[in-house]
Parts: sequence; structure tokens; C-alpha cells
Amino acid sequence: MTESSVEKPKEAKREKQPANIVALARFIAPVVLLSALVSACGSEEKEGGVAITSLAPTAPKATETIPPTFPTSFAEPSLTSTVVSQPEGSPTPQFEVAPVSKPVVEFADGIDQQTKDFISSLIENLPPLGNTRIQVTRLDREAFWPNKDGMPTLEVGVAGFFWQRNLFHGLAHAYDPSLNPEIAKLQTPEQNSHLKQAIETALADPFWGEALAPDKLYSSAKDLAATHPEMRGEMIDEETLNAAIRLRADGAYIGRSSEYAQGKKAEFIFGSEFLDIPLVEQFAQQASKYNGAGSISEFVAKNSVFLDQLSVSSPFWRLAVEDIRANAPALDNYEWSRTQISLPVPLKFDDQSNARSLLTFGDLVLRDRFLRQDPELLGLLSTEQQASINIKFDERISAYRRELLAGGLGYVLLYEYGDFKQMGFEGVNFGEKIPVEHMRMLVENSPYFQVYLQLPGTTD
Repeated sequence: MTESSVEKPKEAKREKQPANIVALARFIAPVVLLSALVSACGSEEKEGGVAITSLAPTAPKATETIPPTFPTSFAEPSLTSTVVSQPEGSPTPQFEVAPVSKPVVEFADGIDQQTKDFISSLIENLPPLGNTRIQVTRLDREAFWPNKDGMPTLEVGVAGFFWQRNLFHGLAHAYDPSLNPEIAKLQTPEQNSHLKQAIETALADPFWGEALAPDKLYSSAKDLAATHPEMRGEMIDEETLNAAIRLRADGAYIGRSSEYAQGKKAEFIFGSEFLDIPLVEQFAQQASKYNGAGSISEFVAKNSVFLDQLSVSSPFWRLAVEDIRANAPALDNYEWSRTQISLPVPLKFDDQSNARSLLTFGDLVLRDRFLRQDPELLGLLSTEQQASINIKFDERISAYRRELLAGGLGYVLLYEYGDFKQMGFEGVNFGEKIPVEHMRMLVENSPYFQVYLQLPGTTD
């Protein structure tokens, strides 16, 4: 690549539209909870449900305040560029970009030829991924492994409804330079800097970027987005698209997954050390299964005496109950998965579940106070506790940021490269009704499209 080609403005290649995809079966869109080493969008995380543990002693007061150390940028990926020899006195060296290695695509036994043809054609048209492995399975899950057997690996199953959505979400993880060092090898340092800046700009966007306040996390728009109205041909707006992009990211931050249905434990930041469980569990055991409290607001109103008991049981519960009451209308919107059972499940089933959900919501509102550096909460935390909480926030917010990027970029890739004509089920071709051009317009107006334009190979 010459120096002039580096400076050329990037434009999307709109002619790249692969054809042929298999008619799709059932869809269950998995939620992602990333670890430090794995960006996984399957259902292997052991989370969900309520952890029943004993009461810990009251925390000592802090002697100093430790500000949160949230990640503000992605880690700089390694770069293997070769410096080309320059005439003496040349002010700027040129870089020779590493030769493009095509991904290795591996298909499990039993994958039909039509699916193989679509994915093979797609890989030929996508921006290059470099030395990356793509393993196609017959499962209903998707995961990206930054270093599996020494190679970045995307695993994607084709068993689910609209599995293209999962495929492109996983590909978006593979294009994340903080996860896949192969991306940096395909561009010059200047181009990599532009890509990184585009990512940071997208994540800092007031509308499309990071938003961890309760009213943003529990937006009623997510309930609509979870039903995929665009797949029914409805002309959705930017708010609904934004909610669809956030579903997995917010689920990763909150710590819910499909495992909740199996009674697994949730990952709390403010867990039993701060919000003791026995009073909640005792109430849940004694509560009538149904007494008409169909929402958190109704439950809070009808069980005011119980919440008062919680409030006086510890200083942490006092703050949590105060905020739960104030945020109850927002918490009422936690309905994200009417049609997708692997997304965060509704907690408002009955009084027993409503009571146990106070642990989840209490954790959330205390997180919000910590993010805002609320002096009343910080005054209850020791120096050591603040340091431990900061570490947990770093891990959770890093996962959230990566999922938010994959959500936004995944939608861009879906509407740049997806094939909707054969996306149907039960003999009805719903794919013909999808407003593809309208959706493409929406995603191209998002900052994630600018990230796409900085990927390798998107210049003419």
C-alpha cells in the first residue's frame, strides 16, 4: 500500500452483496458476558438467579475516596509493520502493510452446501480479517476467542432463527482491534489510529454510546426492540435501533443471561457483603405467589412495610431502597425478552420473584451511586472495598463497551452484507418484507458506520 493510498478518504463499497443463504430455522439471540480473555456470546456463563449467602459484618468507613478507574480507551494492539528503507533525509518512513492472509473457514459435519456457499462468499467480500479462524457449527451460539490455540477464532452456529444476526455480531467482535491483533497488521499506524478514534467517538456519542444510568439501562424501547419489528417489515426509528444495539451490551453489564432460567447465580458488584439476603429470602418464602403486583412500582407500593424493614436493616439497604423507590417506573421496563429467552428475562413474574429482584435492582442503583461518586455511599466503603469495586467495574464496563461496539458494528455489517431475500420461516418469506434500505439508512447515520469505514479494505 502506498503512502497516497493511506491518505485517500474511505468510502463504503456498496456493490458488495453476497447471494444465497439457507432458509433459517429458530432464533435465540445469546447474551454476552466477556471475560478478560474471551469475548463470548453464547450461554456458557454461570449467571442469573439469586445467590443465597450469609450476612457479612457491616463495612468499616473509608478514610479516603478512591475514584473509579473505568477504561477510557482500548488497549493498543501489537503491530507488525516493516519499515521500508528511505533515502537519507526523508522526513517520514513508509510502512509496508503485512500481506493479507485470508481467514481459515472450518465447517462442522452436517452443514448444508447452501450455507457453506453463503459463508464462503461472504468471507470473500468482507473487509479482511487476516490470520483468523472461523468455525461454523450446527449449534445455536456464537463466540469470539482472541487466542484459541494460538489464533483468533470466531465460532458461530447456524441452528438459530436469523442466525445471520449472530454471525455479523461475532464478526464485529473479530474486527475489534482490542480483541483481534490481526486487524492492526493489515493497516498502517495512521489507519489504526483512525480506527481507534472512530471507536472511541462512537462509544462516547451521547445517543449511541455508553449509557449506564437506570433509566437508560431499563428503557421501554428495549422491550419493543427485542421483538425485532424490522423483521416484520415495520419502519422502526433510531431509538428502537439503538435499543436493539444495546440489548446484549446492557445484558452484559447487568450480568443476566439465559442461565437465569436455570437458577444460576447473578454476578453482583454490590452483593451479599453489602445487601444482605436473609430478609429478602424470608419475605420471598412467605409471600403469596400472586397478589396482583404486576410491576415493580405496584410491588413497591403494596409492600411498603417490607421495604421499610429492609431500609432499617443496614445503611446500604437504606440507600438502595430509597433509589429503588425513586427508579421504580424505569425498573418496570425490564421486559426485554418476550420472544428471546436468552436475553435478560423479565423479573416481574410474581411476588416471590419481585422480592428477589430487589437484590438485582439494589445492586444496580448502588452501582449508579458509585459511578456518580455519591459521598453518602463512599462514606460507607472502606479503602479496600472501593479498590475491589473499581476492579469489578473495570471488568464489567470493558465487557459492556465491547458488546456495545459489536452491537453497533454488527448491525452495520448485517445491512451491508446480509442476504434477506431467503430469510423466512414456516413457509412464509418474511425476508421480502424487511425494510432493508430504511434500516441501512438508520445504521449509516450512526457513528458505528464510521467505524466500519475505518476497517481494512473499505476504501476503493
